[in-house]
Amino acid sequence: MLAIPARARSTLNGHNLASIDRSTPTRMVVEGRAALAFGPEYPASVTMKLNPVIDPRCCCDPLGTAVTIDEISAVQGAITVMQTGPTTFVVNVLEEGPSSFEVSGVLTVPVGGLDLCSAYDDTRELPVTWFMTVRAERPRWRLEAPAECGARTVIQSNRPLPITAVALDAMGKPFSPQNVEHPAVTVVGSGVGLRVPEGGAPSDIVATGDGKVVVTATEDGASHEISVIPAARPAPSTGPSATAASCSHRETC
Repeated sequence: MLAIPARARSTLNGHNLASIDRSTPTRMVVEGRAALAFGPEYPASVTMKLNPVIDPRCCCDPLGTAVTIDEISAVQGAITVMQTGPTTFVVNVLEEGPSSFEVSGVLTVPVGGLDLCSAYDDTRELPVTWFMTVRAERPRWRLEAPAECGARTVIQSNRPLPITAVALDAMGKPFSPQNVEHPAVTVVGSGVGLRVPEGGAPSDIVATGDGKVVVTATEDGASHEISVIPAARPAPSTGPSATAASCSHRETC
């Protein structure tokens, strides 16, 4: 078996967009969404920060500073939400499924910050209402190669080939959990195919064939190479080995 390493993320960051349909000259409305992987191997609690907001009507720069929280309310679903600082709160997921909550606060606008934006009244403090939805799913994983390779579950390459671990929800549709990420991975080899069993995880990769493949995972600028030799050939005592399996379909890139 070959495991593609995963890194858990317990802090979510990034700019947020104002809703131009729901905002008014005297109040900004923001609609946020978070997708989280649920299970014992993923963080159940994540910290979120109300970073500066971008309004498409006000060019591309964030407006003012981060939103200062006044109140968290209207919590629905299997989550708890607790404020941990002037601009931060922790969401704890108890079960998979959809949840939602609201955050009320104030965006402090520096002098001149909104002078060139007519979407809001000229003010130094702009009330903000943040509507947040959270989607928690128990992910299943699938390996995907570039579209040119045809097969999604079998990879055989004579040149460096990027592969991606894709999370699937209960309906088999891709979703992007924000509390876990996999490093960039490339594969090069000959006479070997890699596959993930249906519904498997990145740790379920098996190799087939009679050749050799080298998998390189790059994380934070550092590359780590893992040589995988199918069980049909002697495996090195110091490295991981792959389990042999039958495979009726292969694509060569």
